[in-house]
Amino acid sequence: MAAPSLEQAMVRIVNFTQDMEQRGLHASTEVLSADLIAAPQHIAQKLNVEAGAELVYLERLRLADRTPLAIEESHLLHSFCPGLLKENFQNRSLREHLDRRYGLRWLRAKQVIRAIQAAPEIARHLEVPTGDPLLHLERISYSAAERAGGVPAGLLPRDRYSLYNELQA
Repeated sequence: MAAPSLEQAMVRIVNFTQDMEQRGLHASTEVLSADLIAAPQHIAQKLNVEAGAELVYLERLRLADRTPLAIEESHLLHSFCPGLLKENFQNRSLREHLDRRYGLRWLRAKQVIRAIQAAPEIARHLEVPTGDPLLHLERISYSAAERAGGVPAGLLPRDRYSLYNELQA
């Protein structure tokens, strides 16, 4: 079966699970890594915290009908979501859980998209050749208090996603 090719508008913050279900696809997740880490300088700067601040780090392989569509990395301020790593995110939405349990709702985000090449480990998970082009989406998510709380990043195979904006003069 060919991998689905999905078109996604870049006008709102999208919940992967709901998006796949609306498309008639079964969403699933494989957790690749879940840990507490010290914020690297480049992530700390984006979150406006000191380097070394405690972060929750989640790396998840996102699938639709068992086809790998993306690898998502999330860096979240641990002070915003203590105990988060005790949860199982294979069958639940991280975004919905953050909203329900911690009252964290991302209301806006700044997103940067660039092209990168698939490193061997990433290529293996996404089932693409090493060096294949990927879309790298990095987002800084903001809560109602205008506090940056998370830096999710996604790696998307170029042949499985099309991103678009509608522009006006």
